[in-house]
Amino acid sequence: MSEEIKNMYDAYEFPQGFEPKFSNMHVISHSHREFFITFGVGNPPRKKLLPVAQVILTKEHLVELILNLQTQLKKFEVDRKGGGQSDPPSRL
Repeated sequence: MSEEIKNMYDAYEFPQGFEPKFSNMHVISHSHREFFITFGVGNPPRKKLLPVAQVILTKEHLVELILNLQTQLKKFEVDRKGGGQSDPPSRL
């Protein structure tokens, strides 16, 4: 993990040896109570998703995640246009 990313996450406690995983694909499904988001990597010519993580969320937590992602996307777009520094990730 780069120093810049480590500094951004100072408010969090990650386990020893934690490394972020790259994902360029995802699959979302649901049961009657939870949503399942599987993150993975897909590289041509391989047509199957190679899973790297799966997150299970209740409806309420999924809505919270969606709102947080929308906020971060807006901040990202402002930063890309030269509008300022980005804030650290939201703590929920």
